[in-house]
Amino acid sequence: MKNILFLNTGIIWGGVEGWHYKTAKELLKRGYNVKILAVKNTPFHKRCQSAGLDVDFIKKITSIA
Repeated sequence: MKNILFLNTGIIWGGVEGWHYKTAKELLKRGYNVKILAVKNTPFHKRCQSAGLDVDFIKKITSIA
């Protein structure tokens, strides 16, 4: 079985979040192991939790430098 990790650092719901969410659900239905890392308490994090996806949280990334 293949493992898939989605890492999402967005704090609002947008196109990438929608794609990650829909793709994660579809891959799970097809038998993949799917793990999601998202910023805690964002719309994406909450929606993934509500859908029963394996989601954990990360801290918000504020600066690379």
